[in-house]
Amino acid sequence: MSVYVKAKFRNRGIGKKLIDEILAAGQKCGLHTIISRITEGNEASIHLHKMAGFHDIGVMREVGRKFDRLLDVRLMQLIYPQESVSKN
Repeated sequence: MSVYVKAKFRNRGIGKKLIDEILAAGQKCGLHTIISRITEGNEASIHLHKMAGFHDIGVMREVGRKFDRLLDVRLMQLIYPQESVSKN
């Protein structure tokens, strides 16, 4: 999952609302897990994902390039809670 909010619209709760909607849609569709990739150093996005329940699962080293710089990408994962299965 990747979510981008244009700079002039940040710090208004838009990113949180987008992530909440995406997570709700994923759960409704029956997904088991969602993985998000975040450019290392994007602390606001990392914080937002942690608040949504994501956990760190690793870092891909130097897999991206932006402004002539190699970038690491942090992997974060959310696993939806399993619903109780009643046995008859």
